[in-house]
Amino acid sequence: MRRVPEGRSAGPGAAASADLAEGAGRVSGWSVRTKVLVVSALLLIALVGLAELVLLRLVGPEFADLETARAESHATRMAKTVTTELAALEGLTADWAQWDDTYDFMVTRDPDYVSTNLIEGTLESLRLTMMLIVDTDGRIAWAGQRLPDRPGLAVEAILEQDGPDLPRLMALSQDGTTGVTGLIGTARGPMLVAAQPVLTSREGGPSRGLFLMGRLVSGDVLAQYGDMLGLTIRTWSAMDPALPPGARAALETPGQPAIASIPADRAALGAYVALNDLFGEPLLVLGTRIVTTIWAQGQAVLYTAALTTAIAGAALIVLILTSLEYMVLRPLARLSAHMRDIAESGNLSAALDLERRDELGALVGAFRRMQERVAQLAYFDTVTGLPNRRLFEDRAEQILRYARRTGQRVGILFLDLDGFKLINDTRGHAAGDVLLRAVAHELHGLVRESDTIARFGGDEFVIALQDLETVEQARELAHRILARFAHPFRIGTATVFSGTSIGIAMFPDDGETVEDLVRAADAAMYQAKSAGGHSATFLDRGRHAETETLVDLGQAFRQALRTGQLFLVYQPQVDLGGGGVIGYEALVRWRHPTRGLLPAGSFIHQAYRGGLYVELDAWVLRTACAALAGRGGETAPPAPITRLSVNICARHIERPGLADLVERTLRETGVSPHRLVLEITESVLVNRPEEARTAVAALRALGVRIAVDDFGIGAASLSALHRCRADILKIDRTLVDGLPGDPTAAAISRSIITLARTLGLQVIAEGIETEDQRAFLVAAGCPVGQGHLLDG
Repeated sequence: MRRVPEGRSAGPGAAASADLAEGAGRVSGWSVRTKVLVVSALLLIALVGLAELVLLRLVGPEFADLETARAESHATRMAKTVTTELAALEGLTADWAQWDDTYDFMVTRDPDYVSTNLIEGTLESLRLTMMLIVDTDGRIAWAGQRLPDRPGLAVEAILEQDGPDLPRLMALSQDGTTGVTGLIGTARGPMLVAAQPVLTSREGGPSRGLFLMGRLVSGDVLAQYGDMLGLTIRTWSAMDPALPPGARAALETPGQPAIASIPADRAALGAYVALNDLFGEPLLVLGTRIVTTIWAQGQAVLYTAALTTAIAGAALIVLILTSLEYMVLRPLARLSAHMRDIAESGNLSAALDLERRDELGALVGAFRRMQERVAQLAYFDTVTGLPNRRLFEDRAEQILRYARRTGQRVGILFLDLDGFKLINDTRGHAAGDVLLRAVAHELHGLVRESDTIARFGGDEFVIALQDLETVEQARELAHRILARFAHPFRIGTATVFSGTSIGIAMFPDDGETVEDLVRAADAAMYQAKSAGGHSATFLDRGRHAETETLVDLGQAFRQALRTGQLFLVYQPQVDLGGGGVIGYEALVRWRHPTRGLLPAGSFIHQAYRGGLYVELDAWVLRTACAALAGRGGETAPPAPITRLSVNICARHIERPGLADLVERTLRETGVSPHRLVLEITESVLVNRPEEARTAVAALRALGVRIAVDDFGIGAASLSALHRCRADILKIDRTLVDGLPGDPTAAAISRSIITLARTLGLQVIAEGIETEDQRAFLVAAGCPVGQGHLLDG
């Protein structure tokens, strides 16, 4: 046998390859590349967003905290500078107050002490604004001031004008033994003051008074502080209404730094610290402007880090996309293009040159195996391994093209196995498949290597014979096949016989195309089967026309079943003694659009042959039950129907689901089951006794009555009749036709009537046409009959 044709532009594999490659060239949604790009972009956005969240939202505030801590440090340093200055001033005051010369001066008022120690440059050298020595009675022993704008002003006047807090200061050291240091408010601004009791150098007493030094916190002093700290320091009075917000916050926690942003300058912070006076009351606020270098540098670092993260992320994604492009997407694109090529060319044998040792390689390997499997399914029969119809037509077309060029003849043999359905049904589908494979094997041994054998489905085989010179060569092969089929086939441990009917068509005599030749061979096979089977026949054109008429009738019947061309007539079943109607039988008719009214006998076999018997039975049952329910339409009898008989196809008895169909129909129409009689033929009891017994039992369980139709002409045994448990026997019309003159028909009819009476069954005679037939049946004891004589 030849392999699948290579390199053809189109062929039977086109449909299969189109199914295989469906969607390979058509993307209903986004492509994988687009999806990857979108996902990558979303990942990059998410990465940048995460970096922004972590760096700017989480790390960024840390820089702000550092900036705030730096500002707080500067505020603390400003407060500490003042504290340091006060401590230095306190030490300086103690040095002067706790000195024997000063102690003696307070006793003697020796002018040499003044001329020696309290000279003109003393205050300047000590950076003091004023110095005051007071005795224990509060009298000033010596006073000096260094005010640039009031050089001649007496200290007493200064104290009167600028020192309203001096009496309070004196009160703090009223016992003359306690020193005080701190800030006081003056009209000229805050002043650092220190007061120490006048004692001996050994700090002995009693105290001779109070030695006080003061230093205004002037601009020069602040400048000195700023130089030491590297800051520009400003001061505000605690009562100043123009205090900045941060300075007001500092007043709430004196001595503790308060930090606030400067609204007019977002690049700086305001650092403030509030100081109380000696008496614990708010006096002044020190402040400075801190340039936010850490924040600015941090922001720059953060933005640089975020940008670097974005660039690195983008570069990483580009690298991943590039790797994905070369390692995944391009190989996938090649695989997709390969599938499109298969879809367009129909060549399921096209090879894909893509070798990989990864998951894609496994995918390509799986695709190749699938491609081989699809090619096998597309071109070959799965049961026998023979070419199927598609591959056969492709090869036959090539054979015809060659024959047209060379003038050779071509033969087409169409084989249909005789009795295959019986073997398949009785022994099972597995046994049927074994028989089909055995037939394929035997046919291989009978044909030439250049010939093509195919299975078209079911039990049909077709052979294409090429390079024939005469029709006798085709006939000889057909006879060899018939000779082989005369012998049994082995199925497991059993042997079965299966004949075959063969139709032969020749090119160019019976057709010019593969389709015409196969149709002609099929028609010839049908003629062979009609002649009794197990024979080989060339096409008889005259008989072929009749066959085509039957085929056309079968196709028209399929349409009729779906378009309402069928209807029921109701033949009465009459009490032969009294003449009353006891029931009806539903008979199907076809109102053919061109051939007129057709009885069931002219088309019912088409329902069986076309597999429409289930659909036909369902329609008849539904229509008949509607008539029982009083909805029978214009063809229903005028009087209500008490009992109605419906014929069931013999093949339907063999199938499961008949009882379900009847039960559903009765339920939907609301008909009582005992009013329905289902008629089955006697042949069912003979050919399929077990199936008949099972089906009848299920139907009787519903309450439906069973009638055995055409009784008396078959070979049904009494045991089969007993197992069936029917309710009614119907004497076949062929027996009634012979009454009363045919002794055999008369004897059989009497026997059936006696048998029915013995078994307790009702008996009905069919096809009563004459009064003589009726009289005989009444005399023989038949109670019910039907036929044209009784229709009126």
